[in-house]
Amino acid sequence: MLHFNLGNVLLARDSAVAAVDHFRQAVAAEPAYSEAWNNLGVGLSELGDDARAEAAFRQALTINGCYVDALYNLADCLDQAGKILQARQYWRAYLPLDTTTPWASHARARLHTAPPPGSRR
Repeated sequence: MLHFNLGNVLLARDSAVAAVDHFRQAVAAEPAYSEAWNNLGVGLSELGDDARAEAAFRQALTINGCYVDALYNLADCLDQAGKILQARQYWRAYLPLDTTTPWASHARARLHTAPPPGSRR
């Protein structure tokens, strides 16, 4: 739990490199800690390591398939990577779990945006 908390503080202070190190230690110590996997993905995404971020979000969802933060973050990660059709699958899974927040508004907007020609699956 110490590494998870330190990772959160560092992430909030824009120290993603150090935060990722602590989140990695947190998931090594407790592999079923879905929040740590999600936050590892957030840190990796901030570092531009989208493939590893996607894998971390997927691991969080393997542990807890209804983890709303991981659903949102995976959808956003896929969307940013141009994997629009895959992202839509996760936007759809996210929206029934969150209907009123600003993040839900963003998810609805992304879901209703037409995919560009040639978008990845």
